[in-house]
Amino acid sequence: MAMVANKDPSPAYAETVEEIMKIYRSLPPRPSIEEVEAAISVINTVELQERLRLEEISKQLPPQDVLPELFSVLQQVKKNMVLFQSYEQKKEAVHFVELDNIFNVFDGLIQKASGFVYYNK
Repeated sequence: MAMVANKDPSPAYAETVEEIMKIYRSLPPRPSIEEVEAAISVINTVELQERLRLEEISKQLPPQDVLPELFSVLQQVKKNMVLFQSYEQKKEAVHFVELDNIFNVFDGLIQKASGFVYYNK
């Protein structure tokens, strides 16, 4: 399919390009590479600590005078607390990583749109 060069884009074409750019400019500031790398490091560290703590809880033995079922409930409570704490520790870091992923999608879309603008000039 051949692209025909058009030196005078229609008003609708120009409005479409302007709307794309307006939406892109409305985004919050993009996290820096350093912020994203630090966030990934935090996530990896927290997940490693989480695994170690969960394994430690699983290896605990019930005291002699405690029903195994009751001790099992205690272990489940402790494990859920570890998961909750990990979630809280990772929350901001995950936000930075997800924000970076969203910006990467926008980058691809802007690049795609710029290809159409280039061919229209």
